[in-house]
Amino acid sequence: MFLSMMFMNYIIVLVSGTDGVAVYATGWRIATIATAHLMGMATAVISVCGTAIGAHDYIKAKVAPSYSIRLGFLIECVAGILIFAFSMPIVPIFTQSEGATHITGDLAHFLRVMCIFYPMLALGLFSSSFFQEAGKGLNSLIATLLRTTIFTPLFAALLAFIFNMGQAGAWWGLVIGNGIGSLLMYIWAEYFLRALLRTKYITRTEGTSA
Repeated sequence: MFLSMMFMNYIIVLVSGTDGVAVYATGWRIATIATAHLMGMATAVISVCGTAIGAHDYIKAKVAPSYSIRLGFLIECVAGILIFAFSMPIVPIFTQSEGATHITGDLAHFLRVMCIFYPMLALGLFSSSFFQEAGKGLNSLIATLLRTTIFTPLFAALLAFIFNMGQAGAWWGLVIGNGIGSLLMYIWAEYFLRALLRTKYITRTEGTSA
């Protein structure tokens, strides 16, 4: 995450200067608040599914992350809608100082764009948790690095510089990069889980034959 923020800060400085960095830093604090409960849910998923996988009950191991993803996605959709609708009343809470009032418009725009970020984060976060609970920490690390360190800065730079979208391109690149990375993590986790379920089916068949 540190590398992702470092790359994003570098891109933002190039396209919009220190004001853009202030918008990003302030907006990210709001995003952290909006997604804080996902962290708690992800930790719970690791404990529950880790126990199920340890007992080789892969069906139960499938239910917990699937339910968590649906619930997290729904909660973040609601959070995104509320933040989008009340972005202008929210902004003054974080820009009370005299030197920050001039970024209110840009910050409100950042909050509206980030509304798409929240639901997609649920896919990536819980998929990463699933790999951890399955004892595949390296898979989780690789997937997280791809999402945060590769896709996010790549799309931010692509839209900001190649498509000449400037600061807005950096915001949309952040959302698109995270969305693509999260979707790929989810597909990978689903594929891995199906492989586990096939293993259980084969083991059960062999046991019956014996």
